[in-house]
Amino acid sequence: MKKLFHGLSALFSRLLNKKYPKEYLKGVPNTDYVTDDRKIRSHLFQFKNPEKIRADKWIEDSINWNDDSGAIDEILTKRKKDTEVIQFKAGVAIFPRDQLDELMTHNQVKDQLCYERRKFIDNDYHGNLLVHADTDSPTRRQIAGAIALTLSELIDNPFLD
Repeated sequence: MKKLFHGLSALFSRLLNKKYPKEYLKGVPNTDYVTDDRKIRSHLFQFKNPEKIRADKWIEDSINWNDDSGAIDEILTKRKKDTEVIQFKAGVAIFPRDQLDELMTHNQVKDQLCYERRKFIDNDYHGNLLVHADTDSPTRRQIAGAIALTLSELIDNPFLD
């Protein structure tokens, strides 16, 4: 039954991809997440925080969907809670959704990775990459690394003080 649920969740994500744009975005907090040659390090994707395990047993990692130019601005201008400090000082990373869809079909990842759109009151672009909580740590790290390898562009933050 659990296997069926995982499969249906991943299938549901793929079938509804009509409501998803071609790219998704991830804010980059600082240069610790970026290599010297401007590639993304895998630990940008945090699929290990037990506080982010939902009741449905999926672990969230926040992204934005690149619906229009406002999605990038939303990340670049985002401030840390209750401060005026820019949250994503190293900018925004852009990833192609089709490569994520392809990754989701691999045997080692199938039924353990999916995505969703989950708008916030103050962020219509918000969504999540989801890894099932039953996924072991080595596989979570492999998923994070595989996602990081799909980077298509890294945009520096022009709004830094």
